[in-house]
Amino acid sequence: MDDNEFKIEFSKRRSQYNQVRLIKECFYHRKEECKGKIKQAHSIQQNKRLSILTENIDGNEKLYTFTSFETSKNHFVEKLIPIGKGKASTFLGFCDYHDSVLFSEIENNEFKDNYEHRFLHSYRSFAHSYHRKMEETKGNLSEDNPIKKDNTQEFNKTFLSGNLMAVNDLNKHKKLLDTWIENKQYDEIDSLSYVLPELYPIACSSLISPFFTPKGKPFNYHDNPNIPFSPIMLTVLPDFNQTIIIISCFGNDNIGTELLDEIDGLSNYHFRKFISTMMLYFAENTFFSPLIWQTLGKKGRRLLCDEYQKSIAYGMTKTLNKFEYSKLNLLAPQFEFKRMKKTISS
Repeated sequence: MDDNEFKIEFSKRRSQYNQVRLIKECFYHRKEECKGKIKQAHSIQQNKRLSILTENIDGNEKLYTFTSFETSKNHFVEKLIPIGKGKASTFLGFCDYHDSVLFSEIENNEFKDNYEHRFLHSYRSFAHSYHRKMEETKGNLSEDNPIKKDNTQEFNKTFLSGNLMAVNDLNKHKKLLDTWIENKQYDEIDSLSYVLPELYPIACSSLISPFFTPKGKPFNYHDNPNIPFSPIMLTVLPDFNQTIIIISCFGNDNIGTELLDEIDGLSNYHFRKFISTMMLYFAENTFFSPLIWQTLGKKGRRLLCDEYQKSIAYGMTKTLNKFEYSKLNLLAPQFEFKRMKKTISS
């Protein structure tokens, strides 16, 4: 099989897998209130946030995400492929009604650093990752999964076991979120919020789960179903001339609270490196501007693809014994929006 045939076959199997795992279901718990179709809901605001990230490529407004890539025999992640803004951050996880009414406060108002705004952004980050995990589990359970056939029975069993364990824990946390959002108990989550004084054209809305904390303490790095999973919600929002970062955990989760305490104690440099590492290694819903792709240059783009490829291997074929920062810092000065815009336009 030559390189072109390999790409075609991989693309075909990935497309088949996406069909097998597809789920259309509103995340909100009161299903009797649902109105309208299950829609392609945006986990990151399309017209305000994602518009900052887009640039014209071949006559269309596009941006990059780590999960849209081309593969080859030499590199599993050969290069990233830009996608349209309309597809970015979407998932079939809310009906028309709930997508509108639940998030109207953060969709129609500027960011307020209060319990409600931090909760709603975190709730949406959780909803997206929960939906993706449910789809992943459905796909891995299906006998029609074309990727499953390529793996050993032992690998599939181990991978599925991890899926089911994660879903079991996430369902418990979802029930808490169901109660809290219905009763407007927004202070039940603990959160850190930061406003960087520079605009970075990058966005994220996802659960994250590093294997270790910055100080090297294991975090969600086990296969013991009796040890609860600690979900951490990460939201990164480009906002006019600044960048908003929200990191949240469940208030009753001591392990998650300890991680937030560690994060809060990081220096400015290591905090930026940490967030960049989370977006690259552990967040499945990260988007960034073509300006960043251009600024990286040929060597930087290869490094970015290699770093993302390495993140795919974490927890599958590669193990870690300490916290490891990415070699890239996407919140470094050279990736500031106005600096890149000026450099590229000149």
